[in-house]
Amino acid sequence: MLCEGITDYIYLSKHFDQYKIIPLRGRDEVVRLYKIFSDYYFRFDKKPSNIIFLIDTDPESERLEVNKFKNLRRISRDSSGTMKVVENNDNYSEKCAIEDTLCPHPFLAAIKKAAADSQQPVDTNFIDSLAVKYSDQLGPRAFGIDEVEKQKLKSFFKTEGIKKAVAESYEPSAEDIAAFKQLFSF
Repeated sequence: MLCEGITDYIYLSKHFDQYKIIPLRGRDEVVRLYKIFSDYYFRFDKKPSNIIFLIDTDPESERLEVNKFKNLRRISRDSSGTMKVVENNDNYSEKCAIEDTLCPHPFLAAIKKAAADSQQPVDTNFIDSLAVKYSDQLGPRAFGIDEVEKQKLKSFFKTEGIKKAVAESYEPSAEDIAAFKQLFSF
């Protein structure tokens, strides 16, 4: 599985110990390699069944032409708000990242641990006020935060080293791993 970066790699490794996961340097690199592999396999009319290219949904980025092999997968949210991993250009309106797929309780614990351990200044009052309000939701949506709080959370994740620290602190239970694997069923 080829993914966009180191935090994606950390989260995926905690859920899929049977996969070899390779982090690249962003969406463009994943797409570039996908196109190279697709061109090669298309010429020989073979489906590369043992490789998956995983990207986030970024509506500002160009939509990709997905070939018949469907090895490019994208994290997406459908019109009802349900997180999905899709093979096509459906549900391309909302930005989605791997953090949007995480089970809320271990994700919140990881956020709080990363904030407490941070050497950088962070808004600890805001982080301490976060709670899981909607257990049926994933990622930050489970916190039920308003637009102002969403901006605070984005700012927190932009703090140097925080995004990686949260990923490293994330400890899913066996149940959380099973739910993640179901969402990412390849």
